[in-house]
Amino acid sequence: MLFDFDKQQWSKAADGKSWFPTWSPNRKYLYFTSVQGTANTEVSEQSLYRIIMSSGKQELVTSLHDLRHDTLVHFISWIGFAPDGSLLALRDNTTVDIYSLDWISP
Repeated sequence: MLFDFDKQQWSKAADGKSWFPTWSPNRKYLYFTSVQGTANTEVSEQSLYRIIMSSGKQELVTSLHDLRHDTLVHFISWIGFAPDGSLLALRDNTTVDIYSLDWISP
């Protein structure tokens, strides 16, 4: 949920379950992880999303499907930004690893 101080009202930021909301350093985006799947399958896929704050549009940044993990449903246990603005993700796989994610933004 996001609170608009000018309008004095709450609005829903994203649908579904999401974890670890993190503002981009310039505050133009709200990043979060979310697990996608269907009710009739055990397959789920954790992905990284962001909301463009100027429009409220939600977009997929990247799937985290190819990161090695055990059977944990949400294996990324934190996201944030390094001082240089690069995105960091902490992976919990009984040991803790920190990854810096590089991608070309659209």
